[in-house]
Amino acid sequence: DLPKESLIINQPATSYSIPKDIVWAFTTGSVVLAGFIIALLVNIRQRELARQQFRDSERQYQMLVENINVGIYRRAGGKDGKIIQANSAILKIFGFDPLESFEQARIIDIYQQEKDIDAFLQELKENGSLKNKEICMKKKDGTSIIISCNATAIFDDNHEIKWIDGVVEDITEKKKLDEQLRQSQKMESLGALAAGVAHD
Repeated sequence: DLPKESLIINQPATSYSIPKDIVWAFTTGSVVLAGFIIALLVNIRQRELARQQFRDSERQYQMLVENINVGIYRRAGGKDGKIIQANSAILKIFGFDPLESFEQARIIDIYQQEKDIDAFLQELKENGSLKNKEICMKKKDGTSIIISCNATAIFDDNHEIKWIDGVVEDITEKKKLDEQLRQSQKMESLGALAAGVAHD
C-alpha cells in the first residue's frame, strides 16, 4: 500500500468514472438501432412475400384465362380501337394466329356491318356495360359468325371511352341448331294442321 500522503498521478479510467448519462445514451441508442434494423429486415421480408404472392396470383389468373373456352379481351376505345390484350380462345374464335396478328387488326374489320359497331359503342357509352349482346361478326378469312358479348367500358374524365374489357362466345352453331329446331317445330305444326284438315 502507498503511504497516505502519496499523490496518484494519471489514475487509469474505470467504468465507474464514465458519466452515467453517456452510458445510458449509448445503451438506448444501441437498442433503438437494433430495433430499427430488425423492423427493416421484417419489412423487406414482408415485401418479398407480397411480391411472391402477387406473382403466384398473376400466374394462376393467367392460367385460368388461357384455359377457358370464351374469348377475353381488352381493347382501346373508338371505332378503330386496337386490341390491347387477349387470350388464346379469342384467337380461335376469329381465326387469328399468332396474337400479334390479332393485335394489329382493326376492330372494324371483324364486324359484318359498320352500323353494329356504332350501336355497340353507343350502348356502352350510355350504359357503361352490356350483357349477352348478339353481334354478327366475321373471322379473319371472312367466314360469318355470331357472337354473344358482355362488355364494360372504362371512361376518362371527359366521359370518353378509354378502353373496353369484354368476354365473347361464339354462338354460331347454337343459333343454327335453334333455327333448325324452329323449322322442325314449324313443319310439325303444319303437318298436324294438314292432317286435321284432311281428316275433316
